[in-house]
Amino acid sequence: MAGRSDVLVGVGTVLDINQLDQAVAAGAGFVVTPGFHAPVVERCLELGVPVLPGVATPGDVMAARTLGLDTSAYDASAYPQPGWAGSAPTRGDSGC
Repeated sequence: MAGRSDVLVGVGTVLDINQLDQAVAAGAGFVVTPGFHAPVVERCLELGVPVLPGVATPGDVMAARTLGLDTSAYDASAYPQPGWAGSAPTRGDSGC
């Protein structure tokens, strides 16, 4: 798929740098992680590969933003607290 310009293929559930490097070598155009893991995010930024880290807490969002990300993946089931799913902190201006 790496040779096609009309398709963007990414990889999800990247857990560590080794998996990231393998995915990029195989042609992944973007990466999704199940949680925020700074070494994986930093390596993606180093390689110029878009990354969508999973976030479950405001601290995860803040860590992602500290590294310059303005987009992240929020899974309400990862942090099942009353009022979180669909509440203002998960939408709006937070960048996630």
